[in-house]
Amino acid sequence: MACNCNEEGKTYNLNLGCCVPVVANADAYYTKSEIDEKLEDIASSGCCITPEEVDEKISAATDGYATEQWVLDQNYISGVDLSDYALKEEIPDINGYATEQWVNDQGFLKSHQSLEGYATENWVQNQGYLTQHQDLSDYALKSEIPNISGLASETYVSNYTYDKATIDQKIGEGGIFDSTQYYTTAQTYSKTEVDSLIPTVPTNVSDFVNDAGYLTSHQPIKTINGNVLVGTGNVQLDIPKIWHGTKAEYEFIETKDADTIYLIYEN
Repeated sequence: MACNCNEEGKTYNLNLGCCVPVVANADAYYTKSEIDEKLEDIASSGCCITPEEVDEKISAATDGYATEQWVLDQNYISGVDLSDYALKEEIPDINGYATEQWVNDQGFLKSHQSLEGYATENWVQNQGYLTQHQDLSDYALKSEIPNISGLASETYVSNYTYDKATIDQKIGEGGIFDSTQYYTTAQTYSKTEVDSLIPTVPTNVSDFVNDAGYLTSHQPIKTINGNVLVGTGNVQLDIPKIWHGTKAEYEFIETKDADTIYLIYEN
């Protein structure tokens, strides 16, 4: 069935029994036969690759990569919340940190220890100790300090002498120096003379003169009942009373004296 849709020389039979208006310019499109012809030209010119070559290139480019099906077959965990986990770049470098084994090998204290008697940092700071090196070039060592044993102190000297200002003051006040109150060098001994006048002190008892009659040897000492008699004065002995008589006379005594010795003899 023909359609009478001839508009400006353009008639289209859509095999549907009707005519529709043309909404696009047909000259701007290739017909199927034109496309097939161009594809044949491309294949014959060698400018392109065949589907087999495409598959080979795809296989080579994806060699070593997992397919979607392979990944699914591995039963990997999916849908897990990893918000509490750190990425590798978020993990800090622990180089230089001590391991647990290293710490245990140091023998550090593992329990509380009493710090009684130890100084706190605050206490040490309050003592005013030096916190940096000090120049000690102007200080003397103990070995460099001379021994002043036997030397007179300034106070000692001032108690026995006058200084120049005091002497001048006394002279200015009309003080008179009485030389008779002082010894001259001729009237005093030198150290050598004093040493020669000091007698030699004996170190042995035998060098002394026993003018007091002290005992110089062992003397016998009397004792009474093993007790040594030492001291002065009289020694009073308490001698008990002695009674003697017959046994009949002894039995006749009603009250017997504990301090009396009773001697009984036969009739």
